[in-house]
Amino acid sequence: MDVASRLPWWLCVLLAIGSYFIAGHFASPPVTPRLPSDVATALPMVFGGALRNFATVMQFALPLIFLGAAAMSAIDRHRRRSLHDSVTSGDIRAKVSALSWQQFELLIGEAFRRRGYRVIERAAGGADGGVDVELRKGSDAYLVQCKQWKAFTVGVPIVRELLGVLTARRAAGGFVVTSGAFTQEARKFAAGQNIELIDGGRLAQMLKDVSVGTSQFATAGDASGVAVVKPVGERPQSSSAPQCPKCGAPMVKRKAKSGPSAGHEFWGCSTFPKCRGISPLPS
Repeated sequence: MDVASRLPWWLCVLLAIGSYFIAGHFASPPVTPRLPSDVATALPMVFGGALRNFATVMQFALPLIFLGAAAMSAIDRHRRRSLHDSVTSGDIRAKVSALSWQQFELLIGEAFRRRGYRVIERAAGGADGGVDVELRKGSDAYLVQCKQWKAFTVGVPIVRELLGVLTARRAAGGFVVTSGAFTQEARKFAAGQNIELIDGGRLAQMLKDVSVGTSQFATAGDASGVAVVKPVGERPQSSSAPQCPKCGAPMVKRKAKSGPSAGHEFWGCSTFPKCRGISPLPS
């Protein structure tokens, strides 16, 4: 029930209905019962009877388990929404700082969920680099470390730890989220990696943006009318922003941090690191 409760409540209801009919099929008695004449025919009947008895129990037990999981999932979903709405109804930074670390993780998961990610809390448990939340968008995986420290600063070791997990799990990217701040060394280390650092100020803005549903980070749409959610950290550009020459997505302005073009701005694909398309800015 605990595992199933991590699924959407409506999926648990469908599983309850499906398990009832599937188990009911195996629980049905044979159409033409036969009396055993020897051991060779008696054994299949014994095993068949045991299977039918087991299926009869499961016909009612499994739906109850899945319906209980559906209730747990719905309650948990309501709790996450209520937590998010409560935090964003006043002084966001003060309310975030007052949360327990468990509530902080739930809040971050809900914020990313509202940005269009599929969220799995505690995906790696602590035994896999302390990853607290796993994000999915399509086939890409993103890992999140939540650091709501009273010390208020996050240094390089945390960012380096996440990078190791990203490499081991071949994730597309990662986020380190804190209610405080990052050291300058941590920012420099993350600059050349597929890791985004979200400090207290950016977190407050992120929560504020997603609290209104369709925010400035979800302004574009495809032909089907589905909102296109941009990655965290991408700011909307003017209508003059070109499309990526590789995938056609909107591009954003970035600045080269190393190499012969260090310090110069260029157009980069907004879906980075999924797409690495670039275009030069007009001189």
